[in-house]
Amino acid sequence: ADASLGPSVTDAFRVDLSQSPVIRLLDASAVREALTRMGKSLDTPLDDATARELAQRENAKAFITGEIGSVGSGFVLSTRIVATNDGHELVALRETASDETEVIPAIDRLSKRLRERVGESLKSLNNTDPLEQVSTSSLEALKKYSQAVRLDDSGGDPVLAAQLLQEAVAIDSNFAMAWRKLSVAAFRAGISWRVAFEAGQKAYDLRGRLAPLERQLAISTYFSFVEPDIDKEIAAHKAALEIDPDDRTTLNNLALAYRDLGRWEDAEAMARRAAVVDKSWFSYGHLAFALAAQGRFAEADSALQELDRITPGQPRGLMMQAEQHSSQGDYAGADSIYRTVLKARSEPAYQRQAIVGRVVLDVTQGQMADASALSADLYESAKRQGDVRLMYGIAIGHANSNLVARPRPRSDLSTVEALLAQYPLDSMAPDDRPYVALARLYAAAGQTEQARRYLTQSQRQQGRWWNPPNGIVRYSEGVVLEAEGKLEEALAAYQDWVRLPTQGQDCRQCGDFYVGRVLDRLNQPDSALAAYNRAMSTTVPNRNAGEATVLGPTLRRMGELYEAMGDREQAKAYYSRFVELWRDADSDFQPEVQEAKARLAKLAAEPKS
Repeated sequence: ADASLGPSVTDAFRVDLSQSPVIRLLDASAVREALTRMGKSLDTPLDDATARELAQRENAKAFITGEIGSVGSGFVLSTRIVATNDGHELVALRETASDETEVIPAIDRLSKRLRERVGESLKSLNNTDPLEQVSTSSLEALKKYSQAVRLDDSGGDPVLAAQLLQEAVAIDSNFAMAWRKLSVAAFRAGISWRVAFEAGQKAYDLRGRLAPLERQLAISTYFSFVEPDIDKEIAAHKAALEIDPDDRTTLNNLALAYRDLGRWEDAEAMARRAAVVDKSWFSYGHLAFALAAQGRFAEADSALQELDRITPGQPRGLMMQAEQHSSQGDYAGADSIYRTVLKARSEPAYQRQAIVGRVVLDVTQGQMADASALSADLYESAKRQGDVRLMYGIAIGHANSNLVARPRPRSDLSTVEALLAQYPLDSMAPDDRPYVALARLYAAAGQTEQARRYLTQSQRQQGRWWNPPNGIVRYSEGVVLEAEGKLEEALAAYQDWVRLPTQGQDCRQCGDFYVGRVLDRLNQPDSALAAYNRAMSTTVPNRNAGEATVLGPTLRRMGELYEAMGDREQAKAYYSRFVELWRDADSDFQPEVQEAKARLAKLAAEPKS
């Protein structure tokens, strides 16, 4: 082969082939960027093996390779089109040149023949799933990462997505974007929080070796939950958009950050930008949430319908539709959607989410027998899977609902205490220990000293949630303080919950139910009603999870307060809403319903002033 002619021949081929309307050539800058993501130097020779891997990473169907051979004073020029996915030869051509002066005409003939054949040869190739363009030295790790991303985007099995990401980082422990993705996928899969936090930390630790965009992605993820600081998180998102204004991950996550702050118009703007480049549940979900939070329900519904059109039966989209229904009081509609998910999807993560959704609906409507049956089934499923964290979550949630959602509290901590004996908290990873949930439970049970001990343990073992405190721990403090009779301090804690950025699926706007309750206990009825009305008027789609145990009692109490103030119309309105909400509630709820009906009848019989 004549190496001196190689670059000239390559350049001539590139010029000729760039004129073809049926192919797209990777330019030199794309090749350099791909080599960088592969962890290779920019002067790495593109032999067939390297060229094929680069083509796979850049989602090219084929690559073109060739040789120049000397035959006496002449030359033989050969070229091949090679399929990227399996390396098989699609086209092989050759031309001869009698001497150096004939090389250019030979190239012209060869490239003309190649252009004639390239379109037909590429049509014979099936489309393959594209690979994500992120940095890793391992093609196999990249394939696993890309498969996980597709699963996550399409509403596939979250556990399988997390497993693929764990396999990817096992292959390449320096694969920062796989660590970053694992940190968020672990939450969706219901895997240990320890896995999520450690993965986010690992991505952040690798930031120094990353390309600028990937560095900002690692930083923003770290400050979103590993060391929560929403100002630093948003700064990293904005820095990423300076690098790539269309980066879908950043647009979606910035929309979520604005959601967490209650900046609904900003969240909507980012989600609309994201939806242009990203047709997944992330963008449409953020858009629907921001629209609903502004009371634009029809537009929010249209966004979710568009998602269902693009990816029919997408489970996360269906869950969002259920939330939209429940937030507007259509509990039957929400329940129907959850039932659809349970029939259509067998993945444990979706089964769990749909069952929990149904439990919340039942608790809201005072149907505790149904909620108990569903919780028991879910608990047994978690037990079979050996998911101790989920077992704790179900047991604590069920015991707490029996204490705070029933008109006459039912105290039964036996399942929780059996878990504490069988699976002591110190046998769990610190971040997985349900200290604050236990604190709320024991406060509701009147065991305030034990509740306070659990709060103290959380402060010592789970510092990331306390320094500074997030909304959930301030809510939990408020519950304990209220049970201790420290009402002013409880009020401040609940007000912080409303004020602080949302964490995960927390409905911080629902904190006003608790603000109103404490103000009521402080004999400030006007302020209490103002807080209650703020809580009632929120339109965030995830409100049902935050209001399930308090909505009914609050509606009844608002009726009582308005009646005491002489506002008969408002009193009748809230008593009526209460009666409708608990219309089909269990028998031990019905005395409260009958009392409200009696008050309605009395108000209706009274002459108007």
